[in-house]
Amino acid sequence: MPGTLLANRKIAITIISIIILMLLSMGGAYLGGLKQKQLMDSVNPQLNPSISELGKLIQKGETPEVLQHQLKILISNHEQFGDLFIINQDATIIAAKDTNAVGLAYPIMFTSNMFKGLPLPFAYKKSEMPPPSNSYTVMSNPNLMFKVFGSYKAPDNNLYHIIGNYHVSSTINEQLDRFGYYTMLCMRVYHICFILFWLLLAIWVYQDARRRPTNAAAWGILTLFTNVIGWLVYLIARPMLSLCPNCNQEQSNDLKFCTSCGALLKSCCTECGGELKGEWEYCGSCGHKMG
Repeated sequence: MPGTLLANRKIAITIISIIILMLLSMGGAYLGGLKQKQLMDSVNPQLNPSISELGKLIQKGETPEVLQHQLKILISNHEQFGDLFIINQDATIIAAKDTNAVGLAYPIMFTSNMFKGLPLPFAYKKSEMPPPSNSYTVMSNPNLMFKVFGSYKAPDNNLYHIIGNYHVSSTINEQLDRFGYYTMLCMRVYHICFILFWLLLAIWVYQDARRRPTNAAAWGILTLFTNVIGWLVYLIARPMLSLCPNCNQEQSNDLKFCTSCGALLKSCCTECGGELKGEWEYCGSCGHKMG
């Protein structure tokens, strides 16, 4: 029993440390991503109003022909573009600088580490990878910076992405690579901490349940599959413990004698052995008058 209690305290301290590290890594990833965005926006701030106008046409439900025409106007006003595309949620190119790309699939997979605002330890697909045979060959140039300029929802609830790349200096690209590496490192730390937190919480519940008159394995498995929800249910339902007044060892509340030293834990009737309350004058089980 003391060994189990000591192990449980170590696990609890480890869980708290992991939660702190998770928060720090999430903060680091957010700051790194924010710095990346600020750097990318500072390169060509005049692009943003033009992209927003194109996005408004998508939200209005304009036809691909209208979007292609507006995209051509945007490119003619900003010669630094290498490529510019509008793709739908299936990665099919709707409009492009190179009109031969229209109808082909853009080789990109949109992933997310968020589910309804909650961070996940893994990335899940938002769109399927396009078939390789129908994919468009993306322009590759170290002086071109790739960017998702924006994502817009059309009236038919389909999501469209404006993506492309444009010319930047090698210095800017180096800074972006540095911040990108920092952001990804923080996210990897978060992923590892999330998995450790998930496993250790189940182990903590199992270790704590072993000290009590309950099914420790069942509670551990429940927490392993439900995590925080199972942990909260366990905290509400778990049998309470008390300390032996003689040896200070934890004992279940349903015991009358200490399992470590044999000391009496509760006041009992001398006739029937039933539990007594301090203010009782007669035993509630057999009616024997207390001395």
